[in-house]
Amino acid sequence: MEITREELQQMITGAVESAVHSTIQRMMRTQLSTQENKWLSIDDAVEYLSSEGCIITKSTLYKKLSAGDIPYRKPGRRVALRISDLNKFAAEYPIQKSNSDVERLLVRSASNKLKRQAKNG
Repeated sequence: MEITREELQQMITGAVESAVHSTIQRMMRTQLSTQENKWLSIDDAVEYLSSEGCIITKSTLYKKLSAGDIPYRKPGRRVALRISDLNKFAAEYPIQKSNSDVERLLVRSASNKLKRQAKNG
């Protein structure tokens, strides 16, 4: 049985597409796994949760830590929170605020981030 040029081209294209798809899926799983294990400071955690739709103040986050709602580590004097734990918290405890509260918190978060960058930069 002889294979035509078009059939050969389709076979090669299919094999390449399959290999590329598998590689992309593997890379995405690795990247997601790496991100899930990343540790954040309190300020970064508040900002991250806000970006995920869970608007929370720094003081409320500290209260949730004290209540044991979110696991954390305390290397030295700083608190470190894992992204995977923050994702679980955001899914279980969605905190709703009005639009004006959200805007105020986002402005404060952006302002604090700029201050930290200016201090470190």
